[in-house]
Amino acid sequence: QAMSEARGKPCETDLEMVEAINAEYLDYIRPVQLNLVTGFADYARPSALEIAHIDAAKSLDLWNAILDVIAQSVMPGHTFLVFQDFERCRLPWQWMFVADMLQSGAADWVGQFDGGSVHLRLTNAIPQAVYDRSIGFKYTPQEARALFEFLRDWIAGDPDRVEVFRGRFDDIATCVLAYIHKEFGDVSGARAAHAALTPKFLQSEPIYRNELDKFLA
Repeated sequence: QAMSEARGKPCETDLEMVEAINAEYLDYIRPVQLNLVTGFADYARPSALEIAHIDAAKSLDLWNAILDVIAQSVMPGHTFLVFQDFERCRLPWQWMFVADMLQSGAADWVGQFDGGSVHLRLTNAIPQAVYDRSIGFKYTPQEARALFEFLRDWIAGDPDRVEVFRGRFDDIATCVLAYIHKEFGDVSGARAAHAALTPKFLQSEPIYRNELDKFLA
């Protein structure tokens, strides 16, 4: 509202709003509005991506499109990957990918931010097997469970990592596991994970409660 008043008129599109907010930086950035699923492939830049701040992978289709471009564009030893919504339990493909990248030695965990964002630095080329598993969530249940447990223990082993999840890490990890089972259509596994969630967590996260209740029904 304050920005609209300062400009003398409201922003009519999201893109116009982004440009207004970032007016002093437009010599350095070029905001683009597009359908990421169908239009992002044109933005692949081999060996040119310095920072990927991923805040749009809200579905598996979006994740597939984003990862495809990132995998072509990263620079081993240089690129930073920031997962804005890593704490979002309903996006288990991010959890799987981060675990696979760390376990394979393709990336280092270099930081985290309050609320649950995770920062990786790519140290080596993304192994083809990691890429192939992640696109389309092509893990076996055994692979997915092993990657989940690896990353759960990795985070739990460092109080600084746990702290950014604001006292909810156990519930978040358990809820991620429920969504992993959901991706496989495993009702019994999802039900067991769901039963381990605290009522307080489910009450505070109605989207998880509603999605999981619908699946378990």
